[in-house]
Amino acid sequence: MIHYKVLQGSCLELLNTREIDRRIDLTFLDPPFNQNKDYEFFDDDLPDEKYWHFMKEVCSKTLGLTSDGGCLYFMQREKNTENVLTCLRESGWTFQN
Repeated sequence: MIHYKVLQGSCLELLNTREIDRRIDLTFLDPPFNQNKDYEFFDDDLPDEKYWHFMKEVCSKTLGLTSDGGCLYFMQREKNTENVLTCLRESGWTFQN
């Protein structure tokens, strides 16, 4: 039996609740890219340090809920590759591809 759940809302709020009741096998992370777009519920014009701190917190909390062998697909712009790799490394993820 395949079990899945799609959650909608603030990722940090959801990651801090008991809404996630089992280990995560796959996370598809497609965050706002901090390009000053007009989102209803997110400030997309943060200072870089604050934005990457936020992303690191999301990645760390996600890792803590991920099953052994689980993975994270992290969508980002090519110009942010170094920041993404640093974020993943500092939050405990192992980059593979």
